[in-house]
Amino acid sequence: MNAHLPCADAAGRSAFSHLYALALPGIAALPVCLLLLPDLAEVIYTLVTMAGLACLLHHGLSDDERQRLFLVSFLPLLFFGVAALSVAVSGDYNNWLRPLKKLAELLATPLVAVLVMRANIHPRHFITTAKLSALLLLAAALYQFLVLHSPRPGGAISPFPFAHIALLLGFFSLIHLPLESTRQKLFSLTAFSAGFLTTLISQTRIEWINALILMAALLLVWRRAGLLSKRIMLVIGCTVLALSLLSVSTPFVHKRVSAALDQYQAFQNHQGWHNSVGQRFLMWRHGLEAAAAKPVFGWGIHRSQQAAVAGLSDPQMKKTLGKHHNLHSEYVNTLAAKGAVGLVSLLALLFVPLSVFYTRSANREQLVYTASGVLLCTSYAVSGIAFQAFGDDTMNIFFVIVLSYTLTAVAGEPARARSTHQSLPLPQNSDGSTVICRMRDRFQL
Repeated sequence: MNAHLPCADAAGRSAFSHLYALALPGIAALPVCLLLLPDLAEVIYTLVTMAGLACLLHHGLSDDERQRLFLVSFLPLLFFGVAALSVAVSGDYNNWLRPLKKLAELLATPLVAVLVMRANIHPRHFITTAKLSALLLLAAALYQFLVLHSPRPGGAISPFPFAHIALLLGFFSLIHLPLESTRQKLFSLTAFSAGFLTTLISQTRIEWINALILMAALLLVWRRAGLLSKRIMLVIGCTVLALSLLSVSTPFVHKRVSAALDQYQAFQNHQGWHNSVGQRFLMWRHGLEAAAAKPVFGWGIHRSQQAAVAGLSDPQMKKTLGKHHNLHSEYVNTLAAKGAVGLVSLLALLFVPLSVFYTRSANREQLVYTASGVLLCTSYAVSGIAFQAFGDDTMNIFFVIVLSYTLTAVAGEPARARSTHQSLPLPQNSDGSTVICRMRDRFQL
């Protein structure tokens, strides 16, 4: 009987190698499917989760893998757990399931992370997928804008997640720019420009601000890794200048910025609140007032909107603001719904991984992982100022996939001091080639 065990083990390994081979195209297709084919994306995410469960049950976890999975599993589950706790302590259990279901994708994080970790996705594949996805999304945005005459292209969902993910994919395309050949740099800059132009066409103002902050974050990561040369600064500077000039000369950018300023001025002068800026300020103000009434656990994720508008005396204002599903700010919404406990869980979800990625960003060999993680957490933190960063299945799934890929790669690895790259010569092979040359070969497209 024991004689058959090696064959069984070999068959098991072969089966899971086929599973990984099938999972990789699905994971690669997710960014585009999330925005253009959301129903298919839900199916793919479900299959990825089931594959992760099968992998976990078949192989189990080693001590090293448990360490790598701890943060990426604990933080999203903590965020979801605090949301469930806010419902439990609210005392009102009417209509509690729907808002909680909007966070359900976070529950699959451990299983997704297991599959992503075991699949061992090469950084080259991650970057290439980001580039191709950014180009496809630009094509979709141009089709909606020029052919379908959509005023604000949003794929098959809405402009905010469409712009947010397209912008991130554009920045992911830039990560390995300092170590690329001239031809590869051209491809990377083209993909980045595609992601930025998609964001521009979608006319989501917070993402325009996000683009500036993400560029600063990426430059900081390159600087810590010792890769910020004068040539790279010149290339990036010219690209940003060209895109900025294009943005300023675009009529709808000027229109959107002017409209925001006019709406804010009208709101300040008590001349009107029937616009996106005025309604946001009203929701933020009354959301914070509601949070102050229940500062510890909040009103519950199913009651935060009602609690925020309860103090309004104008019936029309109360009716209009009550139709929104959230308070249009992840931070205000979290405070009103989950209180200080919820805010701590949100900050932990965003900034604990960010600190891990940043402290390890001096390690050039992990550049793709650390830079992607820094960009991911920074973008969600910035976008959360004016939108609900979590609570949308598209945003949740994208966050889980990228966080699983990046955090499982760097967790448990020792952070390298920045001085390692400044005071010590680069290690060489026997033929005299440096680490940089080896890394270029490794990431060759």
